Amino acid sequence: MRPGIIFRAVVLGILSFLCTVLVTRVLLAAETSSPKDNIERKLAVGPEKWVPTVSRTFTLDNLGFSSPLLFSGAELNRQIFFPIPRDLPLQSAEIDLTATYVRSNVGHMTFLTSLNDTPVFAFEPTAAEGAFQRTIQIPVNNGRPRGDFITLGLNHSTVTSENRCSEQRSIANVVTVSPDSALHYSVAAKDVADVNTAWRILPQATRILIPNRTLTADEYRTALRIAIALADTRRTAAFVTIPNIGDVVDGVQFTPPAALARARSFAKFNAPRVKLETAADRAAYGILLSMQGQTAFGDAVVGYDWLKQILDQDIAALRAELAADGAEKALDAWIAAGLSSRKVNAADNLKLDAIYGQPVVVFDSENASAPAGLVGSMWSTLAQNASLTVDYASEAHDTRTWIPLTDLSPNLNAQAVIEYGEWLATFSASKLPQGRWPTTIELEVRISPDASDALPVLSVMLNDVLLRAERVEATSDIVRLTADIPSYLLGSVNTVRVAVQRATQSGDCRALSRGYMAQVMPTSRLVLSDVKIDDQFFGLKSQFSKTGTVAVPQDYLADALNSLPYVHAFIYALGITPTSLRINVFDQAKSFAPFESFIAFGMKLPGLRQDIVVENGELKLQSKDGGEAVQVKGAGNMAVAQITNLRDYAGVTINSVTGKPFRDVKVDSLAAGDIAVFGSTGQVLLLGDDDYRVTSIRRALLEPSAIFHRYSVWIVSGLSILGMLIFMRLVRAFLDRRKRMKAAAAAAATEVVQASG
Repeated sequence: MRPGIIFRAVVLGILSFLCTVLVTRVLLAAETSSPKDNIERKLAVGPEKWVPTVSRTFTLDNLGFSSPLLFSGAELNRQIFFPIPRDLPLQSAEIDLTATYVRSNVGHMTFLTSLNDTPVFAFEPTAAEGAFQRTIQIPVNNGRPRGDFITLGLNHSTVTSENRCSEQRSIANVVTVSPDSALHYSVAAKDVADVNTAWRILPQATRILIPNRTLTADEYRTALRIAIALADTRRTAAFVTIPNIGDVVDGVQFTPPAALARARSFAKFNAPRVKLETAADRAAYGILLSMQGQTAFGDAVVGYDWLKQILDQDIAALRAELAADGAEKALDAWIAAGLSSRKVNAADNLKLDAIYGQPVVVFDSENASAPAGLVGSMWSTLAQNASLTVDYASEAHDTRTWIPLTDLSPNLNAQAVIEYGEWLATFSASKLPQGRWPTTIELEVRISPDASDALPVLSVMLNDVLLRAERVEATSDIVRLTADIPSYLLGSVNTVRVAVQRATQSGDCRALSRGYMAQVMPTSRLVLSDVKIDDQFFGLKSQFSKTGTVAVPQDYLADALNSLPYVHAFIYALGITPTSLRINVFDQAKSFAPFESFIAFGMKLPGLRQDIVVENGELKLQSKDGGEAVQVKGAGNMAVAQITNLRDYAGVTINSVTGKPFRDVKVDSLAAGDIAVFGSTGQVLLLGDDDYRVTSIRRALLEPSAIFHRYSVWIVSGLSILGMLIFMRLVRAFLDRRKRMKAAAAAAATEVVQASG
C-alpha cells in the first residue's frame, strides 16, 4: 500500500474521531444544561434582544394515562399524541421520557422511541432491572413541527427464539413508562395574539385569579363557568387571590439580569422561600416569574380593574426603590421589552391582557359570565380578537332521537384485523338530550374477505355486557346488526364496544399473519327514547347539562376561596355546563322556590326516598321505613349529596356536616345512587345505587318476551297439551254429532215405514 493512501486514511480517522468527540460534548452540554442556565443565557442578551416566552408542560397523566404504560410480550407498539397550539410558532419543544425495566435471562429486549414517525433512539437493556431517562429535543422547523400533534411512538419487542414456532412470550421482559413523562414547549408571548389562542394554551393546572373580597353573584358565576369550561378540556382549576404583603412564596432558581440584581427586591428571591415584605417585593416577584416563562399570580382573571390598580401601585413602589440604586432606567427598559400590559378596549368584557408581559384571559365588566359561557361552549373559536364584547352565549337545545356513533368517538376508522379488532365509543349521561336515553343500537359494518373459510364474528357490548353476537358474511357488503339496550345497563359514563373476531388464517406457525380491513360505518347509531330516571344521580345529568339553578347561601360569596372549589366539585360531577349554569344567591331566612331542576347548597330538604340529616357536626340516617338507621357525632369534614324534590322539580341538596364548605372535598363521581357522602379522600358512603338496577331488572323480567323465553318449554308443552285436548274434544263432538245424525235418520226412516204400513 502506498504511503500517501495510508497517510490520508490516518488523517481521516483522526478527523472522524475529533468530530465524534465534538458532537458528543455538544450533545452532553445540551442534555446537562439546567433550566436555570437556559433562563440566564436568554436574559444575558439584554432587553433589546430578549424575547419573552410562554412555557407549557403536558404530561401523559394530563392526557388521560394516569397509570404507567406497560410494554411486554413479543411486540407492542403505542402512539401518544401530544397536542400543540395550531398556527402558533414554537420557540422550543422537548419530551422528557422516564421509564423503568425488568429483564429475564430469556431472549433479548429492544425499546425504540420515535418522534413523528422518525426513530430518535433505541435502548436494549442488558441488566436484570434498571431505569432510563431521555430528553428528546424536537426539531422546530420555522417555528412549527408538522401537524397539530407531536406523535411519540413507543415500540417494544422481545425475541426469545429465532424459531418462529417457539413460544415467544416472556412475562419478565417489561418496560414501564411513567405517566410523569412530559412534553415541554415554549412560544413567544407576542405571538399569542387573540383570546382563542390564549385560552387553548392555558396551563394544565390553571389558576383562576379572583378579588380578595366578597364576590358579586356575577363574579361568582363567572369563576364557576371558567372552572367548568377548563374541566371539560381535562384541565384542573385552582381559585387563587393575589399574594398579600406578608405572605411567604417560593423563590426563583435563577439570577436576574445584573442591572436588576443589585436591587434588594430582586436579589432576595434567589432563595427557596421568600417573604413579601413590601409592594415592591411583590412586583419583583411577578417580574421574575414572567422572565422564566411563568404567569404571575393567575392565568385567567375575573375582573381586571381591581388587579390593574394593585399592579400599578406595585410597579410604582418598585420604581421608587430602584431609583435609589440607579436601576430605574434598567427596569423601564425590561418592561418596554415585554413586561408590560397590553392595549385593549376597556369597555369589552372578554380581553387578552398581560400580567408583566405574560398573556392572561380577562373576564371583565358586570356581565362577565357571558364571555365565560362563550369560551366553554362550541362558540369559543369565535374569539379571534384580542378584545371583544359577548352579550350572551348558549348551546342549541338538543332534540335528536338518535346519535351517530361518530359523534361519540372520532376513532371509528378502518382497521386491518388479523384476529381481533375493536372500536370504542363513549357517551356521558350529561351529553344526551334531556329525558332521552338509548334503547337500541343499530350497527352497520363492512368486513372484507380474508384467507380463512370460517365466518367472522361481529359482536357489540355496552359497559362490558354482551348485547348481541353473530356470524356474518365477509363480502365487503354492509352487515347490519341491531341490539336492544336494557335500561339497567345504563350509567353515568357508558362505553359501546364493537368487535370483529376472525379465525386463524393458517395452521403454519411460520406463515406471516396479515390483516384484512373492517370498518364501523358512519351510519351506525344509538336510537333514543323517552325514559324517566330521576331517582339516580346520573339520571339528572342530562337535565343539568341543559338548564339548572345552583342555589348558594350569601355566606359563600364572602368565603369564595373555600366555597368555590367545594361548589365546583359537585356541580361539575352532576353535569352542569358553562352555558346551563344559573346562580341563585339566597338568604337562609327566606324560602327557596325553584322553577327548574336545581342543586342547593346549605339547604335542609328531605331526601327523595331516604334521608340523611346533618346538623351541628351530627350525621343521622333515616331508613326508607322512617326508622333511624345510624347516628354519628363528630364525623369531621364530610359533605352529603342527596336527591330531593321541591315543588315537583327534581334536585340535589349538598350539606356539609360542619355546616361550612371545605375546599379539599374530593368528588370522584356522582353516578348511581340517591345519597352519597364525600370527604377529602373521596366517596365514603353510597346508598340507593342498586335500587334502580334491581327495579329495571325486575321490570325486564316481567316483559312478555322475557317471560316466554324463560318458561318457553312449559308454555309450549302446556299449549300442546291444551291443543290436544281441544282437538280431542272437537273429534268427540264431531263423532257425537254424527251419531245423533245417524240416530235421527234411522228414526225418520222407521216413521216413514210405519206410516206407509
